[in-house]
Amino acid sequence: MTGRNFPRRGPRGKMLRRALASIGKSVVATMLIGGLGIALQAHARVRATVTFETDATVTETSVRLGDLAKVETDDAALRENLEALVVGPSPRVGSTWNLRAGSVRLAVRRERLRLGLSDSDMEFAGAEITRVAVASQEIAPQDIIDRVRPWIDERVGVMARADRMELGLASVLRPVVIPAGEWDAAPAYTWAPRRVSSTLSVPVVITVDDAAVKRVTLALNLHLYATIPMANRAVHRHEALTEADVEYVEVDLTTLNGGSPIRPFAEVLGVRATREIRSGEVLTNQNSETIPMIAKGDQVTIYLEAPRLSIQTVGEALQDGRYGDLIRIKNLASNQVIQGRVVKERLAQVDLARPTAGRVQPVAMAR
Repeated sequence: MTGRNFPRRGPRGKMLRRALASIGKSVVATMLIGGLGIALQAHARVRATVTFETDATVTETSVRLGDLAKVETDDAALRENLEALVVGPSPRVGSTWNLRAGSVRLAVRRERLRLGLSDSDMEFAGAEITRVAVASQEIAPQDIIDRVRPWIDERVGVMARADRMELGLASVLRPVVIPAGEWDAAPAYTWAPRRVSSTLSVPVVITVDDAAVKRVTLALNLHLYATIPMANRAVHRHEALTEADVEYVEVDLTTLNGGSPIRPFAEVLGVRATREIRSGEVLTNQNSETIPMIAKGDQVTIYLEAPRLSIQTVGEALQDGRYGDLIRIKNLASNQVIQGRVVKERLAQVDLARPTAGRVQPVAMAR
């Protein structure tokens, strides 16, 4: 049989194999020990662990790291700084945001120099996405009306001199979502009703913990009730009213089409009709007026008083006049037209002079 002859293994070969095996075991052991040391050294350098939550609720306008993650560290000052770290703005009330852990890690890295940290000092764990929402509450529209009712009563009810007021929503309004906290509502500071009507649009400012957070507009149905006089018979134009001519009924003032009603009976006395008034018609400033102390065509007494001077004469009123009105009067003695102020029934006072632009001017006279 032909072929190559291999040398037989001798004692030297065995010794070589043993030496190599011993060297291999030493290398492996060294590598294992070195790797373990590196791992232990890396673990020893971790100063803080941040574990992200799945859901988070915030109460401020900014999202902080402590709102959405648990920060674990033995350094109390570092924990406080990390928890206060702003990582983004809060979502709008009633909505949510999905905040990724990667974005938060970038925000932390931007602040690591200020905090005295390196990348190896931080360890992150937990959810990769955190759903962030703002703590909120819902307010029923009727609750808002109840809060603003005293303001409306003060600005509308008092103006209209109503005995009682009823308010209701003119349109459907969904519950208002606002941040959590102690809330209140009031009409806007500049709001003031122009007139009394059956519908009212009120801008309302809602505050939470004394800070304005929302503005809504309430469309309201308004009813103002008061007891006012009503004619119980037909009254002719310029006919004076008496106590027997009226009776008092409760009326919704918003149905008077802008007329201002006559209230206590003391206001009815000395009142006359400006037009024909039907039986059952409410007395307002649109169908009645105060009887003038001086009527057009009346013969009146004119007097003028000044230091050491008193003049009195007779004239003819050229227009109606009530107390305090300045009317034109024809002096029957001189046929001059002068101006006199009504002070009593059929009595007018004439001023000797009146101030104009810092100077004293004589009373205007006309022929």
